[in-house]
Amino acid sequence: MLKQAPLLLAPLFVAACATVPDATVHYYRTMATTQVAVTQAVSCTPAGDRLLIGYSAVSTTVNAADPKTEVKIHIKDIDGRLANIAEAFKFSEDGRLSSVNSTMTGVGDTVLKDLLGVVGAGGKGLIAPMGEAQACTEIGKTKDKNITLTYKAQWTYQPSGSARTVDEVDTALIPDDASQPWIDKIGGALPDLSAKATPTLKEAHRVVSDVATADAVILKLNDTIPVRLSVNATKKATKATHEVWSADAVAPFVTTADDYVVAIPKAAILGKQTFALTLADSGAITELDFGKDSGVDAAVNSAGGVYNALRPRTAAEKLAELKAADDLKAEQVRAAQCNADPTTCK
Repeated sequence: MLKQAPLLLAPLFVAACATVPDATVHYYRTMATTQVAVTQAVSCTPAGDRLLIGYSAVSTTVNAADPKTEVKIHIKDIDGRLANIAEAFKFSEDGRLSSVNSTMTGVGDTVLKDLLGVVGAGGKGLIAPMGEAQACTEIGKTKDKNITLTYKAQWTYQPSGSARTVDEVDTALIPDDASQPWIDKIGGALPDLSAKATPTLKEAHRVVSDVATADAVILKLNDTIPVRLSVNATKKATKATHEVWSADAVAPFVTTADDYVVAIPKAAILGKQTFALTLADSGAITELDFGKDSGVDAAVNSAGGVYNALRPRTAAEKLAELKAADDLKAEQVRAAQCNADPTTCK
């Protein structure tokens, strides 16, 4: 079952008219741990000579701060002379960056979209005779003539060297304490269970690339890559393996070769600049907005029309100016005549 949990946020807001405080923002990039829990239902054929086994599974991926990947942002670096700026940073409760809003003339709207960190529950059942009579004898002693066993596996995704991906995971599923006595009794007749996590892309997709870092403040992010989760059962006697369940997840990681970066433009003297970044719980970019207004019109108005006075006139503007001058002369003549003889006023 898909479960949704709200992301708790601790906002930090800084605004200034002429200056901003010389403070430093700290945040962590994201790592993820996936846990797979498998339920194995075991019964026997009516003849009591073969096992019937069914499976169901659920997986949960939990995103958390990676303390080895701290990033620092100096707010003063975003400031610009004669610029009004506003900066809004939002964080998850464990210190991960959730969103950034940067506006040079006011704070824009922030839309925060949380990515659900839970992979869907369920799975495909399997009925496969793969046991022996001795195991059925033990199961036949139970009240319901069947048993239910539970297994778990857990792992944290690791970057794969210098590549923009994660290492494939292939790990054994371990029975819980309640199931272990039955494993001790009939484990030799049961298949070995393992869980896998395999990246489905050759490398992580980046929505931003070739970032110009000069005259900008750099945000360091983590990559994300989709992975396919699966549970496999391997017969002890034949070593034949078949998949009994699968699901999809997203694995965040920090590439060791090249950082995934996004640049926040520094404040400009004129005009308005906006920058809005929203991250999923996994650290993936879900929304990225850039905006810029040169502010030339405002500068012209505040300068008392100096720009209009100095720039060359177009042909249309020259005709309009001549017409305005002729109209002024005509109005001056009319006014003079009116003053001389009020009966001629029109």
